[in-house]
Amino acid sequence: MDAIKFPPRPSAATPTISALQAKLVNQIDQGDTYIELYATVVEMGEELESQDVVNAHDMITALREDKGRQMTVLLHTIPRPVLRSIVMRMVAYDFWERDSDNRTLLYDKEGPGAYIVTLSIVDRRGHTWSVNENKELINLVETYARAIETYEKHCDTYGHSQLCVDELAAMQVAANIDKQYEKLDFSSPPDSPTSSVEYRSNSDVSGIPDWWSMPRFVSSSETNKSWSVRHLVSMLRKRNIAGVDQNEPSKQSVCMVGSADDFEKHIQKYRLISALRNTTHCWGLLVSCLKYANLEPQETIIPVCKAWKIEHINMAEILVTVLAGSLISVGGLDIKQPGTKSEKNPPSDRVFESCRRHVCGAKPWFEENMAHSNPPMKRLIDAERELESMDHNALQESVAEVKRLDQELTEKLAKLEAIEKHQEEDQKVLGEAEEIVRFCTDNPDVIDALSFFS
Repeated sequence: MDAIKFPPRPSAATPTISALQAKLVNQIDQGDTYIELYATVVEMGEELESQDVVNAHDMITALREDKGRQMTVLLHTIPRPVLRSIVMRMVAYDFWERDSDNRTLLYDKEGPGAYIVTLSIVDRRGHTWSVNENKELINLVETYARAIETYEKHCDTYGHSQLCVDELAAMQVAANIDKQYEKLDFSSPPDSPTSSVEYRSNSDVSGIPDWWSMPRFVSSSETNKSWSVRHLVSMLRKRNIAGVDQNEPSKQSVCMVGSADDFEKHIQKYRLISALRNTTHCWGLLVSCLKYANLEPQETIIPVCKAWKIEHINMAEILVTVLAGSLISVGGLDIKQPGTKSEKNPPSDRVFESCRRHVCGAKPWFEENMAHSNPPMKRLIDAERELESMDHNALQESVAEVKRLDQELTEKLAKLEAIEKHQEEDQKVLGEAEEIVRFCTDNPDVIDALSFFS
């Protein structure tokens, strides 16, 4: 991950770079502390107030308040090269290769935390698609949106005569896009292409072709079901910049951010070897359109933040969403506000403790970043690490020995105090005797009188 090769400015390789993105990347490269970086992350979050596509009020509030400084702490857990890759939206380019040395900078996939799902094109070594290919992709997504709107308009009153040429074409293209990740329909002839439009087996009876149904990747709203698809078009248009090689594949990709109690189990729905039955709609539509356009997509999924407290799960999702620009109004595929997960059955304390040990002990980045931000913190971390490294039985024996020595010291101090008290009393008596001697010396008549009675 050579930062010098990819400065934070718009280019064919990196078409989507905002002013705040560039500011944060420059801070990362200059070696600013993570506390200084977090201030810019808050600015990036506050910038979302200017958009109304996704409700971002709660996430912005969470960033500003940063309860217990826990988001700042989570930011410190991300290695600087990985952080730069995320902000530059180059995760697919940097981590597409499964056995790359870059992956040594990642946490393991065990337990709860936040992750990034992104994609590139097969045989392009992490690159995505060019501006010209993006324009073709936009046309496909727009066609898909028209298909949704056509079905919403006509729905149960289907008839060839009701559809204009564009509507008919849109429905057929949408049906072909939907089939890209469906399992093979064994009711079709063996030699029929998987991307061609086939009629239902009952079409001779009903007269309704199999492409006449609501496209699968629609918004879940009751009305305006093309809402998310239209916003996907708007997001993709941001990648069409002028003055660059229109045929150069980009090194930037689009992504989604999520959180889960069990990373490895949760991400299976994004794997492109599946039929995408339970995947999010924008992800499913985009990869299906790419495949339809003969741009074979491949997914890259990486863990970013591990959670060792229950509140970390939502906090990490908010933090990484802002860093990656994953909202659809910014440059990603997320259409919902992050950080809203309710924990009815949270991971066990043992799982959280395992994550904490992995972040604080197994990997050096958290300690290094914290020490850079706050040098005295390193002494505390070293003390905690030394304590954790001690043998439990030896530690108990040491504690018992300390208690024994403390008791022995207490007893000796008590004896010393008693001796000092006796010395004080003896000194008082001696003082009184000396006072009598001085009196008698100064008053010889008193001595004579006392000797008369003896």
